[in-house]
Amino acid sequence: MPRLMRRSFLVLALLGAWALLARDHAPLPFTVGEAVAGPAARGGEGSTDVVRDRSPHDLSALKIFNKVVIYVKDAYVDPKRINPREMMVAALEQVERTVPDVMVEADKDRQKLHLNVNGKTRDFDISHVDSLWKMSFQMKDVFEFIGNNLRPSEDTRDVEYAAVNGMLSTLDPHSVLLKPEFYREMRLTTKGEFGGLGFVIQMKESNLTVVRVLPKTPASRAGIKKDDQIKKIGEESTINMDLNEAVSKLRGPVDSRVTITVDRKGLDKPMVLTLARATISIESVQSKLLAGNVGYIRLKNFQGNTTRDMQAAMGKLQSDAEASGGLKGLVLDLRGNPGGLLEQAIQVSDLFLSQGTIVTTVSLSERQREEKRAHADEGDN
Repeated sequence: MPRLMRRSFLVLALLGAWALLARDHAPLPFTVGEAVAGPAARGGEGSTDVVRDRSPHDLSALKIFNKVVIYVKDAYVDPKRINPREMMVAALEQVERTVPDVMVEADKDRQKLHLNVNGKTRDFDISHVDSLWKMSFQMKDVFEFIGNNLRPSEDTRDVEYAAVNGMLSTLDPHSVLLKPEFYREMRLTTKGEFGGLGFVIQMKESNLTVVRVLPKTPASRAGIKKDDQIKKIGEESTINMDLNEAVSKLRGPVDSRVTITVDRKGLDKPMVLTLARATISIESVQSKLLAGNVGYIRLKNFQGNTTRDMQAAMGKLQSDAEASGGLKGLVLDLRGNPGGLLEQAIQVSDLFLSQGTIVTTVSLSERQREEKRAHADEGDN
C-alpha cells in the first residue's frame, strides 16, 4: 500500500489501539444486542457458555478479596489513588446495591460504619484503616458478620465479588474483576467463533424466544424463524430458565447434537428438532467499495479473527477497485466499537504502520513494561 495512504490511516489506527488498551485488561460489561457477539446480562439477549460452581464458600476467608488487594498493592500504576478507607466504604456500598439483605451507612467523616444484615445490626470503627492490610483485617470482621446473618439462599460469592468491584471503582472506571464464568464467556466471545446452532435468543415473558436467526447455520437450515419459542432443550423445560443456563445447554462441541422443542404461532403442536452444532463465526469486520474507488471497512469489535478478516476485506477491496484505477483511499470506521483484545488492536494498527511504537504498557515503577512496535511488511517503502 502506498506510503501516503498508510500515513492517512495512522491516526485512526492508533486511536483504535489506545482505545482498547484498558479494555483488554479490564473488559467493560457486555450488553451487546447479538448473542453470538458476546455475553449479555441476565434477562437480555445471550448466547454464552456458563459453568456454575456452587461449592461452599467461606466469605470471611477473603480469598478473592485479599488476592486483589495484593495485586493492587504490587502493580497498580498510580499509588496516589489508593485510599483504603474510601475503598472499604465503596466496597460495602456496592455490596448493599447487590445484596438486598445488606444495608450500609457510613458517617460523614468515614470513621464508622453501621451495618444492617437481614435485621441484625452492628457498628464498625474504621478510623484506624489507613493501609490496605488494615482494610483487609477489618473486612474479615465485616464479612464474618455479613456471612453469619445472610439468608441461606444468598450466594456469598456475590458478596465478595461485589465488594471487590466496589473497592476497585475508587481507582478508575476500567479496573473490574470478572467472575470465572463471565471470564470464560469473554474468552469464548473474543475467540471469534464457537460451536452452536446460530440463533440469537432472549427471555420474553418467561419464554426463551428467538430474536434473530443467522444465515447458513444449523438453525436457518432447520427452518427456525424469528419469534419462535424454544420450549424444551432435551427433556428440560425452558420456562423461567436462566438465560445463561439455556445458552450453555445450546452450545457445545462442533458436530455434537442437541434436541430442542420449538413452538410457533399457528402451529398445531410444537416441533421437535435434533440439530448438529456447527462452527458459528462472529462477524467483526464489514466492508464495501464506495464511489470514487474509496474502500469502507467497519470494525465492530476486536476479537480473535479481526486481523485476519481485516486483511481479507482489504484484499477484496483492492481487487474490486483494480479494474478502475485501484483503491484511492480507505475509511476505517471504529464508531460504536466497544473494545476487545488489545493484541488484535495492535495487529490491526500494524497493518498500517511500518515502524515506531504502537503502544507501551507499564505498571507501578515500570517494573512491568511491555512495548509493542510496528513491523515493516513486504512492499513497505
